[in-house]
Amino acid sequence: MKRNLIVALVIFLALGFSSVSFGGEGLFVENGVKTGEGQKYVPGEIIVQFNPGVSEDMVRKINRGNGTSVLSVSKRGKFKRLRVPRNKTVEEMVAIYSKNPNVDYAEPNYMAKALMVPNDEYYPYQWHMDNPVYGGINMECAWGISTGTEVIVAVIDTGVAYEDYDKYYQAPDLAATSFVDGWDYVNNDNHPNDDNSHGTHVAGTIAQSTNNDLGVAGVAFNASIMPVKVLNKRGSGTYAAIADGIYFAADNGAAVINMSLGGEFDADTLEDAVAYAYNAGVTIVCAAGNDYNTGNNPGYPAAYDAYCIAVGATTYDETRSYYSNTGSYLDITAPGGDTGVDQNGDGYPDGVLQQTFNPRTKNPGDFGYYFFQGTSMASPHVAGVAALLIANGTTGPDNVRAALENTAEDKGAVGWDDVYGHGIVNACAALNYSPQQVHDVAVTGISASEWCLQGETVWVTVSVANQGDFEESITVELTDTTDSVLIDSQEVPLAPAGTSNLTFAWYTTGATIGDHSLEAVASVLTEETNTDNNTMATTVEVKVPVHDVAIIAVDAPSEAVEGDLVQVNVTIENQGTYAETTTVSLTDQTDDIDSQSVTLDAGDSADVLFDWDTTGASIGDHSLEAVASVVTEETDTDDNTMTTVTIINEQSTTPTMHVDAINMALITRRAGRNDFTKALATVTIVDASDNPVEGATINGTWSGATSSISSGTTDASGQVALESYEVKNASSGDTFTFTVSDVVLLGWDFDSSGETSGSITK
Repeated sequence: MKRNLIVALVIFLALGFSSVSFGGEGLFVENGVKTGEGQKYVPGEIIVQFNPGVSEDMVRKINRGNGTSVLSVSKRGKFKRLRVPRNKTVEEMVAIYSKNPNVDYAEPNYMAKALMVPNDEYYPYQWHMDNPVYGGINMECAWGISTGTEVIVAVIDTGVAYEDYDKYYQAPDLAATSFVDGWDYVNNDNHPNDDNSHGTHVAGTIAQSTNNDLGVAGVAFNASIMPVKVLNKRGSGTYAAIADGIYFAADNGAAVINMSLGGEFDADTLEDAVAYAYNAGVTIVCAAGNDYNTGNNPGYPAAYDAYCIAVGATTYDETRSYYSNTGSYLDITAPGGDTGVDQNGDGYPDGVLQQTFNPRTKNPGDFGYYFFQGTSMASPHVAGVAALLIANGTTGPDNVRAALENTAEDKGAVGWDDVYGHGIVNACAALNYSPQQVHDVAVTGISASEWCLQGETVWVTVSVANQGDFEESITVELTDTTDSVLIDSQEVPLAPAGTSNLTFAWYTTGATIGDHSLEAVASVLTEETNTDNNTMATTVEVKVPVHDVAIIAVDAPSEAVEGDLVQVNVTIENQGTYAETTTVSLTDQTDDIDSQSVTLDAGDSADVLFDWDTTGASIGDHSLEAVASVVTEETDTDDNTMTTVTIINEQSTTPTMHVDAINMALITRRAGRNDFTKALATVTIVDASDNPVEGATINGTWSGATSSISSGTTDASGQVALESYEVKNASSGDTFTFTVSDVVLLGWDFDSSGETSGSITK
């Protein structure tokens, strides 16, 4: 097969393509997207995920209060893109929303980029597929086992040159490749065509048309490509678009996702999306990043190791490519190339060869065969092998990962290391992988109540599973390790993948008071090697049965004016182990104020509010005493009583005034092409009897759409109208707020305890 592929390549070189001859013009090495440059996130917008159950009315209220507006809502992820108000930064709004209890998370809409290291030389052969010296990824025998038939691979990238549409053309060497419907999240349509060249090159490595007497080969050439465009013409895109692309692929039949892209920021938006796809059974393959020489920081989504297979890059001689990231999240490596060297001495630099259009001109009809390098080029090799495995019967992302990692060609330190991961992917070995059969049982869960009263029966549930490949009979023992007492043992038969929930009764008569560690142990099987999961424990507190209620706080104002209605809050707590009903009484020295009945479960507390009418109360100190009635069998009664002191003062003869109303209105005028908007706040001041107060000077501030200070004096109706500055071309949703800071009138006191602010929104 290899000899035929080489012949086909030589024929292409001899005949040329698009008027390009063999004399060095047919194959190209081209600059790609640079790493470490460009915007870190989209200016002027953030991503917010509200908590489940938060109503849309509440969301709108929160957004109005913060001056934000909704740009879009993810159909699958349900997160919202919000426009940030002009007077706020992205960082400020992330901080504001993150503190809101209705918000799960808030973060910038980070940018990601295609991961490809640029160079500009040529190279004619696909050494990365198979070669006589180092073997590439050993595709020769792999193609004899699987070609990826009926497996859908989503290429989440800059799009793919997969169709003739408008100004776009299908790459000639993708004419025999199968495609399924995708989506364009950059232009929001169902034509995810490539306008950069990166995605087409990546798709070619996965499923380039093969054995068609034209060009080059693909790893899984009978697989179907799902093009999902999330990166723009410049090779950059947002986390929001990438997340939506992942949800789309997972919901529309993709078995494998390849993402030859990455960003430097860890974000919930992206992690939630890859978690969703992984849990839907999708194998996710990601470029590890090209930033080894510029900080070697983790790239995302590759670094979400629980869900993604992170792929580093190697060269022709199977050493790490100079640009390829290393780190704890690296899982495997694959050929990414190095176009700065010619290690096989054929006169061409050692890049990864696929067909795409000219990345310099971005002309989607100017096709050639280009050598790119980068972890972007390494990742689709692994994605293609994953498709071969799935077509050959391997099911689930964990099993695909196991086959890839356990058969990789070990490089560097023995076993996994942070330079090569598990080694270089070996397609043939992966397809011939057969997991070793093992004996393995596990305790997967143990649950019981957090506490009990001494003498009660505690029911403990122990969950066990057979995680091995043989039918097993296991014994599970439950022990109170605190008192060194075997509670019980049970035997249960389990088939492979079988589970069972066992129920144990723990009688606590005689158990010591305090925390008890209950340990469940599954007996070790013959030939079982993984015994770390055979044990699990939980803690149950044994308490002494007691009756005890206590007053723990009495809150009252330190001073009040005779005649005021004083609110006193008494906090009572059930510090015993039984539900109790007690009566809480509040007394002013010798006079009863009120009493209320309260029922509390063990450990609960409650606030009891009393209203104390001080009309006729003497001037001076008043000792307020709160008492909780003694409950049946209660022995500790010292904490059933608590006192506080409130001073009653004489009533003031100085009249008081307060804000009765703040009426808001907007005034708009037009001048030329512009609208000018200002707000009018009409403030009404009245006395304690609600009569208008004339001559009072009102001082206040404007905030929101404009900032200024205003003041004015009330007329005979107690009113004054105060204006804000004008705002040019105010946007819908802009808010004008006026806040009264002080009201001054000789011989009067201003009571600021009521409403002192008013707002209006355009």
